[in-house]
Amino acid sequence: MSGRARDPNDDIEELRQKVRNNEIKIAELEQQLQKADEKTKELEDEKKALEKEVDEHKKKIKWLEDEVRYFSTKPAITNLRGEIEEKNTQIVSIQHTLNAFMCQMAEKDKRLDTMEKMVQKYMAETDELKTSRNRMEEDIKYFTKKSQEKEEDLNKYMAKTDKLEKSQKLLYIGQLCAKAMEAMYREVLPVYFERGNDYKQPHLRDIDAKIKQLCETGDAQRAAQRRWEKLQTEKIDPDENNVKKLVDFMEEMLAERNEVAHPCPLNEKELKDIASKLPGQKQQLVEKVIQISKEMMPTIFLAF
Repeated sequence: MSGRARDPNDDIEELRQKVRNNEIKIAELEQQLQKADEKTKELEDEKKALEKEVDEHKKKIKWLEDEVRYFSTKPAITNLRGEIEEKNTQIVSIQHTLNAFMCQMAEKDKRLDTMEKMVQKYMAETDELKTSRNRMEEDIKYFTKKSQEKEEDLNKYMAKTDKLEKSQKLLYIGQLCAKAMEAMYREVLPVYFERGNDYKQPHLRDIDAKIKQLCETGDAQRAAQRRWEKLQTEKIDPDENNVKKLVDFMEEMLAERNEVAHPCPLNEKELKDIASKLPGQKQQLVEKVIQISKEMMPTIFLAF
């Protein structure tokens, strides 16, 4: 799949726009329903008025018919019959008008029913859109939280990685400096390693004192001193200040290597975390060593 993944916020905004459009349509339909209700009421009132008028005309016809029968022998009978025919014509006309109004009302009822169905449809669609929007907002909250948790885990891992890389660099450089100082001692003062000091790390900052301490004769001391001065001039630097800078640097790197290789005080929590990643038996043995060390040498642990 190519292209950038669609932003969930875009979907939410689109759903919100649909909700707003449907709510506008619902409001318009409700206004139309209100107007239709008002028109229906007007038609019903007009219908009642026409029905009342028809009843009155029918009563009058009946009265006139009675009059005709009563005055059947009178000369006015012809005029009365004419009036009756006129009233009958009016009744038919009014009846037609009433029927037309009834048809209009039936059409209005049909339209009202259609509009009510449309309102219900839009309301149902709006509810569905709101539900979908709320669900997407919850998904965004969930994935945002998960992303933050993963980012925190990554930062912790990166911090540990940086710490390990730094420790590794210090160990390598410190070991280099240790081997370099040992090589210089073997060239300048080999007797240092003939006195049972093979396991002791020699230090260049002490080399002058060691020459005086380990060389038994003045000639031996002077010879060792010459070798040291020659090594400084030919292999380090003719400038004494630069020699001092190099010696201080190597001693500093050696001290940092020792601190990394032999940390103190120890962090009990980190030790237990390391132990938890070991195979079962080794994990138990490490935890036992931690327990013994806490009882016998509590000062080597950080106080928490």
